Amino acid sequence: MLAFGDRDGTIRVLNPKSGQLRHTNIPAWCGPVHSVRFSSDSKVLATSAGSGTICLWDAHRWQPLRKFEADSIAGGFPTSLSTISWGPGDTVIARPNNHQDALEILDSQSGQVLRVLYGNSQKIASVAWSPDGTLLAAGTIDGKAHLWDIKSDSNEPFVTLDARTGRANTVTWRPDGQSLITAGENGNIKLWEPRTGKLTHTFDKYTGPITCLAPSPDGKVLASGSPDGTIRLWDMTCPPVMHFPE
Repeated sequence: MLAFGDRDGTIRVLNPKSGQLRHTNIPAWCGPVHSVRFSSDSKVLATSAGSGTICLWDAHRWQPLRKFEADSIAGGFPTSLSTISWGPGDTVIARPNNHQDALEILDSQSGQVLRVLYGNSQKIASVAWSPDGTLLAAGTIDGKAHLWDIKSDSNEPFVTLDARTGRANTVTWRPDGQSLITAGENGNIKLWEPRTGKLTHTFDKYTGPITCLAPSPDGKVLASGSPDGTIRLWDMTCPPVMHFPE
């Protein structure tokens, strides 16, 4: 299933192979939809909407399950870039608290804040858990990406990457968890070794700002989306241009 949201609050679900619309819903209690994320078992769809409200939906019956008021998600930052990310086992959800320049980890059943992560000095534009759930990455509006080790007792990032993307609009992971991928306003896509912070590859063909990234399940193809509605597919099996930062 492919889900997307609109400014009028509409949530649409398509069959990605046929393009056939499977479901449409306009939830009056959520507001404009800025981010949608399926749980790993595809049973629940999480949306970030309005001023930051998190809504959880039964992805089979398309009925609302829970709603968590989250006024702090946007925190003065444009709500169009408010973001959420499911954690390991779908038991937790990460969301930005841009009033405090922090990340909050919520219990997905109760909405209770379980942990607060600090160390980023700018507003958060994107969040992504590693596939094994041990690392959490966040991209910020100053073009940096911060990584936290969730198994550590520290609430500070263990590495900060200078992605030099302008605003770091999106961060994601290769399915094997071996690379963190960043992209932003300058159109460059960069791959990093997450534990060392080493930059390994750069796709530096300028395509305009990039607002979202999605790798295929086998990691061989990367899709990028731009504000003009263009979607580009990148071959991840061919070595991209090496880039060595100054």
